[in-house]
Amino acid sequence: MGPAKGVGQLVGWLLFVQLVGLTLPFILLLPIVPADFLDTAARLAPQIRVAVLLLFANGLLTIGIAIAAAPALGEHGYRLGLWFLSVSVIWFSMQAVDNAHILSMLSLSQRYAEAGASNAQLFDGLGTLARSSSDGPITPSCW
Repeated sequence: MGPAKGVGQLVGWLLFVQLVGLTLPFILLLPIVPADFLDTAARLAPQIRVAVLLLFANGLLTIGIAIAAAPALGEHGYRLGLWFLSVSVIWFSMQAVDNAHILSMLSLSQRYAEAGASNAQLFDGLGTLARSSSDGPITPSCW
C-alpha cells in the first residue's frame, strides 16, 4: 500500500465520520426548528449543547481532513492544498458563528422559561427576531 493510498483511505474514513457527525447534530436540533422553539428548547438544553459540540467537533474534523489530504494534494500543487485548508478554516469559522447563534437561541429560550408568562410578549418578539436572523447564509436552510 503506497502512501497516497493510505492517505486516501484515511481521508475516506474521516469523510464518513464527518457525514455521520454532521447528520446527528441536525437531528438533535430539530426541536428548535419550529417557530415555538422558545417553549421547547429550554427543556432540551443538554441535547442542544451536545449537537453544538458535535458541530464544533466536525468543524475541527474538516480542518483535520484538509491537513491529512495535504500530502496527496501537494502532488498536484502546493496551492491546492493551501486553498483546501483555507476553505476548511473559513467553514469552521462560519460554523462557530452558527453555533454561537444556536446557543443564544437556547439562552433566550431558557430566559423565557424562567420568566414564565410575565413577559411573554417581549420574549415572543425576541424569539421572532432570533429566528429571522437565522435565515442568513450561515445557517442551513432547514432552520
